[in-house]
Amino acid sequence: MGKKPVISLRVYRGKQMSYDAQGNVQNENQLIKLTHDTKEWTNFMKNLITNGYLKVDVADVKLVDKVKDEDGFFKDVISQYGDKEMIMKEVEMVFKAQTQVPLTPAEKRIAELEAKINKLLAQSEEAVIVEEPKAKKVSKKADKKVMEGLRIDYADLNGGKKAFPGWGEDQLREKILELKGTVTQ
Repeated sequence: MGKKPVISLRVYRGKQMSYDAQGNVQNENQLIKLTHDTKEWTNFMKNLITNGYLKVDVADVKLVDKVKDEDGFFKDVISQYGDKEMIMKEVEMVFKAQTQVPLTPAEKRIAELEAKINKLLAQSEEAVIVEEPKAKKVSKKADKKVMEGLRIDYADLNGGKKAFPGWGEDQLREKILELKGTVTQ
């Protein structure tokens, strides 16, 4: 078993990071030293979020080796660990993995449907909508005068018989044309 680095982590508690006017962190924070690749390290990484930590910084990574000195006593020899970036990435990945919760089947279905709806909405915005020209609006007085004139024409052509009051302008014009066709023949 080789030497394992001792890692100093600065952990911050709270729901969000808070800074004062000078830019100093106001959150409760502390320095924790753990030996990498031990049971203690694994358990600590599993429980980052549940312990209330919102941010973790790798402060320092050192190798601690015990060496006998001239008197026969063991003393610690500290040297810098060369792969600090690997440790930083490991901590970041553990932190990100705990914040990403897998979706339930219902949530997956909802996400798929929302994606389809967004796709359809994007397509409908791209489509060119051609509007039909609107008919000219005629005032009610003009409508009444036109209808009175058509009713009079119908009555004249039909031997004084009045037009059905439920007929619209188009239907009344058709009836008049039919009567004109039978009269002229």
